Amino acid sequence: MKRTIGYCFQSLGLKFVLLVVVILSITTGLSAYYIIHQQTELILDDLKGKGEMMGKFVSLIAPEPILGYDFKSLDRYMQELSRHNDFVYGVMLAPSGQPLTSYLDQKNQYIAAFPKTDVLNTVKSLDKHRDIIPMRLDINFRGEKIGTVAMGLTRSRADSLSHKTMLKQIAINGVIILVLSTSIYYVFRFYALRPIRLLGEGFARVAANDLNKNVPILSYDELGKLTKSFNNMMHDLQKNIDEKDAAMREVVELNTSLEQRVKERTLELERSEQRIHAILNNVGEGIVVIDDKGFVESINPAGQKILHWSENEAIGLHNLMFVSDQFIDNIQSRVGEHNLPSQFEAGHFETQGLRSDGSLFP
Repeated sequence: MKRTIGYCFQSLGLKFVLLVVVILSITTGLSAYYIIHQQTELILDDLKGKGEMMGKFVSLIAPEPILGYDFKSLDRYMQELSRHNDFVYGVMLAPSGQPLTSYLDQKNQYIAAFPKTDVLNTVKSLDKHRDIIPMRLDINFRGEKIGTVAMGLTRSRADSLSHKTMLKQIAINGVIILVLSTSIYYVFRFYALRPIRLLGEGFARVAANDLNKNVPILSYDELGKLTKSFNNMMHDLQKNIDEKDAAMREVVELNTSLEQRVKERTLELERSEQRIHAILNNVGEGIVVIDDKGFVESINPAGQKILHWSENEAIGLHNLMFVSDQFIDNIQSRVGEHNLPSQFEAGHFETQGLRSDGSLFP
């Protein structure tokens, strides 16, 4: 139950419908209250007009019985008056305030609770009742007041009509609220909720890197403009991604090309080195390769045969190890900054070599 209520308050459509229902309820409620209040006032005015008309009629025919002390006729007049709808009581009062008639309808629910003989107190008590509308009209004869017609009208019929009108108005308002809320909801759902839902699906596609499908534009209002901007954003993102992918492909192709060129260059170097080794290994002259410090890096087979040093034994030795002692000073005098004979760049010179067994050779 709580989860269902929470879902309802999370739905924009239901929130909007709830707001519409509240606004319509307040509006129609105030309108119904005003209409019922006005109708009640009209019914009460009509009731008072009816009482005034009946009272004037009685006041016109009452002078003769009053002057003739015909109290039975006066009671009959009051009896006839009390029989009309909405009249609770009708009595005649003398100018002193004492009752001239004694008739009260004991079948009336308002009068039944009071003693039959106490007319004046009954009338005073009824006039204080919230449902009774007291009315007084003077009875005049030749410009002199000879009595008063006292009437009590009940507003129960007016309240009953107002209550029925209220129930009817509530039913009408309920139908109006239901129809309007439903209509507004479906209009809001199509023109607002549906574009929002489609935008949400678009965001989900963006999150899934699916940028090829546009969000349908259903209107040209603010939501339509927002949808158009969203589609343009997706196009820009797709364009950027395509450009990035193209750049990555170029980088991959360049790397592949570079790797291929490196492989080819490495293969060429290996082949060149193999050719050099083949030449060195097959040449009849002894060749010793030294670094810029004078240490042996390699020696060909002819050199190994002449010096009586194997390649493993010779590599790492200083080249002066292969020179006779009496020529070392002469060699060193010729060595330049990097311990290399300066003549190596321009020509050659002769010395006496030293084999591993200590024998000399030219």
